[in-house]
Amino acid sequence: MVTERLLQQIDPRAAQKPGFAGPLAAACAEFAIVAPMEIAAFLAQLAVESGGFTRVEENLNYTSASRLAAIFPRAFPTTADAQSYVGQPARIASRVYAWRLGNGDVASGDGWRYRGRGLIQITGRSNYQACLQALYGNATAEPERLCEPEGAARSAAWFWSRNACRQALLLQGFEATTRIINGPGMAGMAERREAYARALAALGVM
Repeated sequence: MVTERLLQQIDPRAAQKPGFAGPLAAACAEFAIVAPMEIAAFLAQLAVESGGFTRVEENLNYTSASRLAAIFPRAFPTTADAQSYVGQPARIASRVYAWRLGNGDVASGDGWRYRGRGLIQITGRSNYQACLQALYGNATAEPERLCEPEGAARSAAWFWSRNACRQALLLQGFEATTRIINGPGMAGMAERREAYARALAALGVM
């Protein structure tokens, strides 16, 4: 059911980096994402999270202090706090993700080592360990495996399954899956709804 044409119907940017249809089809089968409505919701969320199936690694190369402070206000309360971090993605990640999601302190480098990867952006040491253990039987496997097409797709389907996104979709609707994936900020909700509408139409779901 998942084809390159379907991915491109959901987000035309998918044509820039083909190769995810096969891994996604296999991942959907592995994690029992089989109902057309659920496939539509799953792929719509991935389309937004991955920049149209073109990005499998979090981009932390911020070139504007004001933007950095706006995105990570807890780590950078003011623009002045963010200024010295502009253009330094490793330092940014190490600061914003310190002591979060199982990571150590800033000096540990965990924030950078366990930055978002995969089509759904698995983030943080504890999430990586759970994911890598589930997928590869090794909690300390290389995090970079989630940048490979198979790992990027399987990690996304694993996250969807582990966090009961199917149940949220059926009981509360599409927006509930956004809250699980993106948190209370619900970033890009309009874009997600549009991607979901295109996915439903492409799959012939009323």
